[in-house]
Amino acid sequence: MSQFEQNIKQSLQSFEAEYNPADWNDMQNRLSKAKAGKSVNIGKGLMIAASVAAVAGAVYYFSNANSENTISEKAVVPQTSVHVPAKENTVQKEEANNSSAANNHSEDLNRSAKENVVAVNNPTDNKSVSADKNTTQPVNNKAENKVPVQEPVQTPAIQPVVSSAVALSAAFRSEAKVCEGTPVQFTADYSDASCTYKWTFGDGETSTLQNPTHVFADPGNYSVRLHINSAKYRTSADQKNSVSVVAAPVVRVTADVSEENNLLVAFTADGDKITDWKWNFGDNKTASVQNPSHIYGRKGNYKVEVAVRNSSGCSTLAAKDVNLKLNLLAPNAFSPDGNGTNDTWMPAVLANGEYNFTLTITDKTGNQVFQTSDKNDSWNGQYNGRSARPGDTFIWKVVIKERNGEISNDQGIITITE
Repeated sequence: MSQFEQNIKQSLQSFEAEYNPADWNDMQNRLSKAKAGKSVNIGKGLMIAASVAAVAGAVYYFSNANSENTISEKAVVPQTSVHVPAKENTVQKEEANNSSAANNHSEDLNRSAKENVVAVNNPTDNKSVSADKNTTQPVNNKAENKVPVQEPVQTPAIQPVVSSAVALSAAFRSEAKVCEGTPVQFTADYSDASCTYKWTFGDGETSTLQNPTHVFADPGNYSVRLHINSAKYRTSADQKNSVSVVAAPVVRVTADVSEENNLLVAFTADGDKITDWKWNFGDNKTASVQNPSHIYGRKGNYKVEVAVRNSSGCSTLAAKDVNLKLNLLAPNAFSPDGNGTNDTWMPAVLANGEYNFTLTITDKTGNQVFQTSDKNDSWNGQYNGRSARPGDTFIWKVVIKERNGEISNDQGIITITE
């Protein structure tokens, strides 16, 4: 019970209306006279009834006022404490305003109740009005004083910015030692389509590919640099690696055709620090010695290759073209003077063999002076009805059709002597 309720209760319990027997006797006399003259005293009766009604109304009003005070106090005092984040200061201000208004209203009711307190002593039932009987059931603050509370706003956590400069690397891989003329593959470890790559190979050549291939033309040590630039992360990186290029072996190849057998060829290969040789004669025959000899099965043009390797492990390939043709043993001069010695001209091989050939002789201006396909028809130096004179020169050409269908050609110069 609040202090206010206790004060009201004590006031009511200690109040006692004065009893005057004379007043009651006077009232009884008046009532007796009223029986004789009701019409005269009806106004006084009504006044007394009105007074009693006023007293009852005062008691009823006091009871209601006390009940409202109890409700107001109980509604205001037990406020629910709500922790609201700093951003919800507006809600706290509204709660404070509501509490202040409720307190002001309670004070007004208290003043009104004090001004209108009336104590009644009922002689009939000797019961006094007590504030305890005006106790009101507790008010449910949760329903009537519910203050809307805004849920705290969750601020997204700021993710830490991780520096990409550590992740960006220009490291790359390649062979550290290569032979001259060997393609070198360069591979960048960092791969990102948003990055640009620039390679500098140290020999004046560059590339913007991510993983280029490069051939060093000369032996030596080269400093290869890779520069990566990232526009996305606004950073760049550089890396340098050394590449050693070892000189390839140098080999010189010769081929000599035998005079006794024009299908026999002697080959030689000369070079420094060469440890291995491998020959390919162009007719599906091979050899693995330094200076081999080879007999071909027929005349023709052959591309001979030899692969050599030096003590550093580097290899090179050398080639030689070999043209094997029929040696016609054609003389380069004769003297058609009619003395019976060296008066006609015919290649000895054609004259002594069985060949399908065509021999043509022209002057230095290209005019034909002789042609034959008969090995027994030698040129005697006559052309256009006259004899060739000493000092004149002519050009001969022969076309030979082999039995296997191959065609070979040969030519030379004839000089007329005395």
